[in-house]
Amino acid sequence: MSEQPQASIPDRNDDWGQTLATYRLLNNPRVTPQAVQERAIERTRQRCDERSVVLCLHDLTELKPVY
Repeated sequence: MSEQPQASIPDRNDDWGQTLATYRLLNNPRVTPQAVQERAIERTRQRCDERSVVLCLHDLTELKPVY
């Protein structure tokens, strides 16, 4: 999904079985943004702990829908 964020779910998959599996995954109540990000956040923390200096940039940009 990260390779083609603009693409539809069917366009990201090779066949209908993969498309259905993606929909099932995303409809699972245990699949939350926090659950998906949890491992990446933990790994980032570990990698930062391994270094003596870490440059941390923060972007305060907000995107608002235009109607």
